[in-house]
Amino acid sequence: METIKTQATIAADGTLRLEVPSRLPPGLANVVLVVELNRIEPQRLPWESIVGVGKEIWAGEDAQDYVNHLRDEWER
Repeated sequence: METIKTQATIAADGTLRLEVPSRLPPGLANVVLVVELNRIEPQRLPWESIVGVGKEIWAGEDAQDYVNHLRDEWER
């Protein structure tokens, strides 16, 4: 038995990609997997940085009154 330390990547769909050293012979292997997760802060999407921008424009505006006003204009 040989102990090998290597890195693996877990995809969002749960697929595990394991980097295997080339010195290992091809064939079946019994593998014990010990997972140590490296917690990485999720990347913010570009649109997330604008959430809430311009909210002061709509301050005090009732959403239903606004929609009713638009619908009244369609009737004309």
